[in-house]
Amino acid sequence: MHKESVPRSPYRSRMDIIAEILKIATSGAKKTQIMYGANLSYKLLNAYIDLLTKEGSLTLQSDRYYTTEKGKIFLENYGKLAQPKTGIEIERKLKGKPLTAEFIETYRKLIKP
Repeated sequence: MHKESVPRSPYRSRMDIIAEILKIATSGAKKTQIMYGANLSYKLLNAYIDLLTKEGSLTLQSDRYYTTEKGKIFLENYGKLAQPKTGIEIERKLKGKPLTAEFIETYRKLIKP
């Protein structure tokens, strides 16, 4: 189980936030562009960037973050999910635990081709 904690939002699921970050970084974005585009605090942004870079979905080149192939696969799979509140439904299924092994495994399944 991961001890890191990415706080939950009552309005967006962690999967929704991840998708938003990866969309913004598709053609490269600075940290502040991602922060404002995804409407995240600096602290939250860093937590998500750490997760996404560790999982190989985001990469830093010079001063810009780019969505990797893994990240694009996540976006494609995430986009196939039918309902707009799917991320929140996933969170409820995982009981909203902060970055549990189960959450990480669900995320990893979404980044597989």
